[in-house]
Formats: sequence, structure tokens, C-alpha cells
Amino acid sequence: MRLEVWRWYSRFYAGSAGPLVAAGFVSVLQALVLLPIPLIVQRAFDVAIPAGAPGPLIALGGAAMALYLAAGAATLLTRHVVLRHSKLAIRALREAAIRKLYEVSRGFMLKREPGDLHDRVVHESERVDIMTNAVLAEFGPAAAVATGLGLVLIWLNWRLFLLTLALTPLILAGGRLLGPPVRRSAQAFHKAFERFSQGIFHVLRARDLTVMRAAESWELARQRERLEALRRTSERMSWLVTAYGIVQQSSVAAASLVVLVVGGAAVGQGRMTLGELI
Repeated sequence: MRLEVWRWYSRFYAGSAGPLVAAGFVSVLQALVLLPIPLIVQRAFDVAIPAGAPGPLIALGGAAMALYLAAGAATLLTRHVVLRHSKLAIRALREAAIRKLYEVSRGFMLKREPGDLHDRVVHESERVDIMTNAVLAEFGPAAAVATGLGLVLIWLNWRLFLLTLALTPLILAGGRLLGPPVRRSAQAFHKAFERFSQGIFHVLRARDLTVMRAAESWELARQRERLEALRRTSERMSWLVTAYGIVQQSSVAAASLVVLVVGGAAVGQGRMTLGELI
């Protein structure tokens, strides 16, 4: 089912394949631009700093800065292309959703809450927009850069790279442990938010009738239940997201410390230079 949904969603990008492929190519170029930076750092600590002359160190720093600026320009270009075409696709998606509202039967509309339909058209499309930009504008370029830098790390010291790779499950373990509860809490929050949105729609639509029947207290009590459910789900989701971030940060810190200890021992034994470690 998910594959079918992705195929259906991909049709909104029918005219954007070329620019998006070009943006992916620029992401690869960005990775290539960043490749020399670890080598520059190595040379700075192994050669320029021990030599005590500021000239070579300034030159290396300038070269690294130029590469960073070039990579930043590539990132801006990629982001511009991806944002343009993803926003066009989201606009087409929202237009299709609005058109669908006029095409469905009156019976279908009567069975649905206006707040639910409003949430699907407005909020769900916004979530799709956020997800699309995360995949196209962040994950893709990051994967290209990580692959390129990984190759440089293999060349510098393949043993330390293998150690880093072996520690990856430690970093992923936190995500596998807390990921499902975070997703479930997010789904519960979205459902509670939908009910809250539907309640506000009802309050606005039926306000005069509620006042005429002197049912304000009853309606307030009903809305208070929805507000309490929204509070609980929002609190739980925020707490789990914070815990997820702390676990991920702690895992990365622990892995980094292991690499630092093993690499530092290799430097002390003369099997590795300080520049390679840094």
C-alpha cells in the first residue's frame, strides 16, 4: 500500500525529474568539494603547526575556507531547486485535494466531520511538505557528503574507520529503542489535535444554537475533555522527543570517546599521526 501511495504522489513530480536529478548531481559535487578538507586538517597538524611558520597554516586555512564556501554555495543551489519543485508539487497536491472535495458525493461529505477534512487538506499536506523536503533537501545531500567523507577516512586510517563503523549499531540502538514510542506518541498527538480542531469548528458553527439552548456548560465540559487529551499527548510526545535526542547525543558522544581513546593510544604508540586522528 505504501508503495502505491508513493507512486501516486510521484506523479506530482512528473515535470521535475530533470531538475531534481541535476540537484542530486550538484550534491555529489558538494561531497567532492569537501573531500580535501580532512587532508588539509591532517597536513595542518602534522606539518604546518610543528613547523611553527604561520604562512603554510594560513594558506591551509584559506584553502579549507574556500572549500567550505564552495560547498555552501552548492547547498544553496540544491536547496533552491528542491524547494522550488517540491513546493510546486505540494501546490498541485493541495489543488487535487480541493478538487476532490467537489467531486465526491454529498453523502460522503455528510458522513465526514468538516474538521477532519480540513485537517487532512491543510495539516496533512503540510506534513507531506515537511517530509518531502527532509528527504530531498537534507537526507540526499547528507548521504552524498557522508559517503565521500567516509572514503577519505578509509584512506587515512581504515582500522579506525572500521572501529567507527562497528560503533554505528550503538548509535542506531537508541533510535530503534525510542523510535516506535515516539511515532506512536506523535500519531496520538495528531489524532488529539484533529479532535481539538473539529471541536473548535463545532463551537464556531453551533455557537448561536448552543447559547439559545443554554448548553454552554455542557459544551465547555465536552471541549475540556478534548483539551485534556491534547495536553496529555502533547506532553508525552515532547518528553519522548527530548529523550530521543538525549539518547542519540549520548550514543554519539560515547562512540566518539571510544574512537578518541583508541586513536589516542595509536598516536602514542607511533602507529598514527595526530593529524590523522583529528
